[in-house]
Amino acid sequence: MRSLIMLIPLMLFSQEINIEQLFNVKTTKVIEKTVSEKRSYYGFLKLDEKKIYDIAPRFGGYIEKLYAKEIYQKVKKEENLAKVYSPEVYRAKEEYASSLIYKRDKKMIEATFEKLKLLDIDKNEIETIKKTKKSSAYTFIKSPIDGFIIKKSVNNKSSFNKKEKIFQIADMSTLQFLAKIPQKEISFVKKAQYFNIYIDILNRYYYGKNLHIYPIISKNDSFITLKIDIKNDGELIAGMYAKLEVGLKDKKFLLIPKSAVIRKDGKWYAFKVGEFEGEYEPVEIEVKPLNNKFYKLISGLQKGDEIADSAMFLLDSDAQINGLF
Repeated sequence: MRSLIMLIPLMLFSQEINIEQLFNVKTTKVIEKTVSEKRSYYGFLKLDEKKIYDIAPRFGGYIEKLYAKEIYQKVKKEENLAKVYSPEVYRAKEEYASSLIYKRDKKMIEATFEKLKLLDIDKNEIETIKKTKKSSAYTFIKSPIDGFIIKKSVNNKSSFNKKEKIFQIADMSTLQFLAKIPQKEISFVKKAQYFNIYIDILNRYYYGKNLHIYPIISKNDSFITLKIDIKNDGELIAGMYAKLEVGLKDKKFLLIPKSAVIRKDGKWYAFKVGEFEGEYEPVEIEVKPLNNKFYKLISGLQKGDEIADSAMFLLDSDAQINGLF
């Protein structure tokens, strides 16, 4: 009789305990929020390959006077880089001048003129010969662009061969941002609507354009390289480290906290609050990462649905015991 009396209050007490009390389950709701999706990648600035020019004369010769004396010297378009003597060019000039002086047939004049053009002699030099009917022994090699000398292989009184690259000039009005990204990020980057490049040392953002993704994946780390053009305002220097922010414009999404989701057998589940107190039903959902705190909800729940936001593994165990999966 004594043991029965003790059992009755124990039974009554057990009926008052529910799963929420046992596990101290907190809940949250599926919300709709306007967000801007973005990802960040780190990289560096490099010279724009499209704006690097090689100076490789179509003739051999000798440097009479060097104007572009130093690496990274700034030069202007049409500025003299070197004054040179080339026997081949001098002969071609003399032939053109002679054809003008002796008024040889039109075909001869055209042929000697064309020869100078093919040797890539400056048009102003050719025009001077046409007007004066005299030729100079010296020829000037000029810069085709505004830029900086990034390579040179000659000095004062040097000789050079035909087709030898004696200067390389870079136009730095545009640079390129280079970074490596994980393979899984490629689809997001391709549909991105803006590319903002932050230069920490300048504390400034720049707008990037002309995204190019390399068609090859690194064997060493399985990353893929992306490249973006960035306009240089004169402050940017090749080699600077930078952060790229890639993103989509503001859009409404259904959001669910990462703490309210559990992965099981390759699928995602949330525990929806049931009809009765302390009741939670596992619901298969489809989600995609948004940031460190939230997933984008693709399917499985609706806006305003209440779900568990803690004790996920305990709820999972209870669901398995009760055959809810």
